[in-house]
Amino acid sequence: MKTENEGVKLAEEVIISKIYNVRGKPVMIAQDLAELYQVDTINYIREFKSAKDLENISNAFSG
Repeated sequence: MKTENEGVKLAEEVIISKIYNVRGKPVMIAQDLAELYQVDTINYIREFKSAKDLENISNAFSG
């Protein structure tokens, strides 16, 4: 049986595995970010384009 701490560690590992280094900078692709926010990729991209800053993106997809 997994403890809550093990579940968090697993989630952290999944997120870390989706971070790539491109020219020395950490990046995530839109498809992976959309999956984390549990939205369609196209909707994530639309919201990203309309957001003024990264805080707005987090707010748009949170509950």
